[in-house]
Amino acid sequence: MQSIHNYQHILAPVDGSKESEAAFATAVEIVNNTPSRHLYILNVVDTNKLKDVAHYSHELEENAITQSKALLERFATEAKQAGVTNLTVISETGNPKNIIAKVIPAKYDIDLIVIGATGMNAVERLMQGSVTEFVSRTSRVNTFIVHAD
Repeated sequence: MQSIHNYQHILAPVDGSKESEAAFATAVEIVNNTPSRHLYILNVVDTNKLKDVAHYSHELEENAITQSKALLERFATEAKQAGVTNLTVISETGNPKNIIAKVIPAKYDIDLIVIGATGMNAVERLMQGSVTEFVSRTSRVNTFIVHAD
C-alpha cells in the first residue's frame, strides 16, 4: 500500500458542486504539504448528455466548453492563492467516467485521484451510476473520496 507521502501527481476533477469544492480543497492541502507534488485540475464536459438534449447544437457544446474553462480558471486561481506552484489545468470533452478513471491518469501518470462524493440522489444513481462510484471501482489509481459538510 502506498503512503500518502509518496503521491506526486494528484488529480482533482471539479464540476462546481459542493462535493467537488470539498475534494479540491483536500487536494490542495495534500499538494501543499510537499512542494514537489503536482496538482492536475480537470473538468469534463459530458458531450453524451448534451447530445441527449432535443435541440442539440454545436453552440450548446461551445457554451459548455466556455463555462468549463471559466470554472477551471477560478479553481486555478484559488490553487495559486493557496500556494500551489506545480499546476496543470485540463479541460476535456467526452464521458467523464472514462476520462477521470482511465484517460487522464494514464496520460499524466496520476497516482492519486481526489474526488467528491456524488451529489446525485438515489434515483439518479440507480439510473446512471455515479461518476465517483465508477472511478473508485474501475480506476487503477488510488482514489480518495471526499464528502462535503
